[in-house]
Amino acid sequence: MEKITISDTDEAVLKDAAISLIGEAPILMGWRIKAHSHWMFPFDAAFGSLAVVAWCIYLWILFFMDDSSTRDFFKVSAASAPLLSTFIWWGGRKKTVWNYKISSMGGFVEWWEDYFESTKYLLKGLAIFAVICVLALIAVAPGMIWAIAGIGGMVIVASIKLIAWENEIEWQRFTWDRPQRIFTDRKRGLVVLQRNFDPDVPFWENYLYVQVFLPKGQIDEFLTLCKKFAPSDVEYEEGSFRE
Repeated sequence: MEKITISDTDEAVLKDAAISLIGEAPILMGWRIKAHSHWMFPFDAAFGSLAVVAWCIYLWILFFMDDSSTRDFFKVSAASAPLLSTFIWWGGRKKTVWNYKISSMGGFVEWWEDYFESTKYLLKGLAIFAVICVLALIAVAPGMIWAIAGIGGMVIVASIKLIAWENEIEWQRFTWDRPQRIFTDRKRGLVVLQRNFDPDVPFWENYLYVQVFLPKGQIDEFLTLCKKFAPSDVEYEEGSFRE
């Protein structure tokens, strides 16, 4: 299916309409929380183990391998492996910021990645520095102009994307008449509102998957609202939720 693109103006109009629909009734609950959007154990097990193994190998090379040209080569060339694996592990564990508003009409949530406030400027500075390095290399050694067609070109394209980077804010809304299954994972502080597939319902109303992350002390309060406003035939389950 072809992906439908929406202009920034239309996106803003749709978002305002969603907020106003939920806000037609008094807001009963509202909170902001940071949480992992996915179950993290598989990722931690994979990349955490990779990072630990990479660091162990590098430290063995650094402190226990006999002095030789081979040791010096591995000490320099292998330095990126533990750093890269640790960076991927750290990046994958980055949390998401969730902002919720719940009323008797339904709920509205917006979320964005939890980057540092200065991340945008740091990435732009890194991009500008990378472009300057490529241009300086060409200025010093004009014969390296061919690099523009290879690694240099990739660096420039990546730099352009970094300069234009924005921390995208996504949003979603639901009305209380739509959930058919509500799953609670108390360990993660997560309540998931879902709707089963129904071929007789229009496509844009046929799917519902809303993750509601709550402070553990507010889970029962939210479930009370679910039981009050959601349809009486909703299925309630508790356990460990796995996406």
